[in-house]
Amino acid sequence: MDAEYDFLEVTGPISVQRMEGDYTLSSWNDEVIMSTSRLLGLTGTGKSNFIECLHGGTAQDSPRISGDSLESVTQDVVCYKLVNVASKYLHDTIFIVDCPGFSDTNLSEVAVILKLQNWIATYRAKGGIKSVLYFHRINDTRLAGSQRKTIELVKGLIGRSGGLTTLGVVTTMWDTLWRPDQLEGAESRYQQLQSEYFMAKSSLDAEYVFRFDNTQQSALRAIDEVIFPPPLLGNRSPPLLKDMTGSSDALRKARYGALLYDLLVQRVTEVQQQIQNIDADIKHEMMLEQSNEELLQLLAGNRAAAEGFLAELMSEEEDFGGPPEIPAPRLGLRHRLTSYFKRKLHHNG
Repeated sequence: MDAEYDFLEVTGPISVQRMEGDYTLSSWNDEVIMSTSRLLGLTGTGKSNFIECLHGGTAQDSPRISGDSLESVTQDVVCYKLVNVASKYLHDTIFIVDCPGFSDTNLSEVAVILKLQNWIATYRAKGGIKSVLYFHRINDTRLAGSQRKTIELVKGLIGRSGGLTTLGVVTTMWDTLWRPDQLEGAESRYQQLQSEYFMAKSSLDAEYVFRFDNTQQSALRAIDEVIFPPPLLGNRSPPLLKDMTGSSDALRKARYGALLYDLLVQRVTEVQQQIQNIDADIKHEMMLEQSNEELLQLLAGNRAAAEGFLAELMSEEEDFGGPPEIPAPRLGLRHRLTSYFKRKLHHNG
């Protein structure tokens, strides 16, 4: 059954088991895969559905963790154990961690990262995050500004390619395309995104890009690729794991802190604009001779929710402590050696 996989060993019916209660990922060899499309992916990109597809059996016993809209269903970090599947050579247990997406309507990027760091600290994932799957909707006709910033943030969280954490991109929504022009457009975007963003050294610099067609087999193939053992030499923890205090101050000092702060300020501005738009809708409705009371109640509820989220964002902004200083770029080894010998020659001269 597992002959089609290079690094996975299948020993029986495949399913996923949600880890609940007081559990610990105690082994250094545990394969911990972060499932996120903004850790790491955008909300609504299909990352939770990816985990559902890993679960075998009938639709009735499948874990319902995804929704039918683009709003996030995952609000907390949740860990799942892949049952009857292990790494082929070391027989490591495989855990998949589902975390909230970025650009969530109810959570900021700061809140998502703090939730993730707190989870790692609480459940003592000794081996850290070994693989990250970034999810992207292939039917998005263009890469929006928020998505570009998300890619920059993911790159900052993961660090350089080929380090301790393996990064793969999972493109989703292929199964929703059926017309020839849709498929042709998606194929064109796939090639462009792969060369300009996903695998480009100057951008996300992912090691693998996959097409997820909403089946268990395609999900397993993605996992089979990203658990490829990293090189023994040169491994290092990604920037996300450098500081596990789970504080805004630590995030401010991180090398991705400036981008995180910019995203937070952008969120504040967006929610303030949202409240202004709701106020305009309420004013317009109240000016009508026969206003719709049900609509007014709905708008009032939306305004209250937006005000609550704005208060959380402004509190996070205050805790962040203002815009962080952008650290100077680190010089490469060749440049440092050249400078060293120049100083030596100058001193000896």
